[in-house]
Amino acid sequence: MIKLCSCLNYQIDHDGRTVLYEGSTSLKLRVEKLVLPVDDALTQKIGIISGVLLAIIFLILLVRRFEKKYIKKSLTIFVLVELLH
Repeated sequence: MIKLCSCLNYQIDHDGRTVLYEGSTSLKLRVEKLVLPVDDALTQKIGIISGVLLAIIFLILLVRRFEKKYIKKSLTIFVLVELLH
């Protein structure tokens, strides 16, 4: 789509009657359709899903680590109690 933009300019003397300068300029602008960016809602959903998945993985690893330490200590205490009896 082509648009025409015109600008008229005047310079008037201090008395307000005499035109010192007069000019005009015209431009032809070629306007193209605006390309819209990627939908922000989709980007936000992907970010939220990624965050939730990372949190779940982190919690699973944390629980496994805790279970290994807890089970090891429990077995050690159980063996000591059995040996003392």
